[in-house]
Amino acid sequence: MNTLHKLILIGSSTGGPGHIEKIISSLPSDFNATIIIAQHMGDEYLQSFATRLDRESKLQVSLAYDKQIIENSHIYICTKKSEIECNKTMSFIVSDNKQSNYNPNINSLFNSAVHIDRSCQILAIILTGIGDDGVEGIKNISESGSMTIAESPKSAIVYGMPMRAAEIVKDIKILSLDEIISYINRFGA
Repeated sequence: MNTLHKLILIGSSTGGPGHIEKIISSLPSDFNATIIIAQHMGDEYLQSFATRLDRESKLQVSLAYDKQIIENSHIYICTKKSEIECNKTMSFIVSDNKQSNYNPNINSLFNSAVHIDRSCQILAIILTGIGDDGVEGIKNISESGSMTIAESPKSAIVYGMPMRAAEIVKDIKILSLDEIISYINRFGA
């Protein structure tokens, strides 16, 4: 049975690591939501990124690995093609990402969350970045009834991915990084 009640999915690319660090360092130790992050980055850098975030966070931060059960109040950094599988529990499916130019792939993560039981509240966020990875996935999440946010041009270092999401997703909120941080903290209260 799914024990997660709140799930935050974050996708970002160029300019994202600093934004993610600001978000993660703002979270209190009693934060009551799980965060899964797909940050475009080479595999060889993801472990040091997760380690750095873990030092900055009051919550545990780790890389997602295949068949890992997703726990409440934990932060996961995606690798390769990370997807959420829902059976009796929620766990990761991590596989090679040979068909995508993006590593890890935001669309794969977001699209896998569309079928999560609605007893779990989902918040999907597109931060700064070039291109359109995550746009299809965040549109599908929005259409399934979950809350979606795109970073505003006010704070996005590169307004590519969030701009495309804002153009395509009907009910998406457009917020600055500081507003996103406040929203995340309220969501996980």
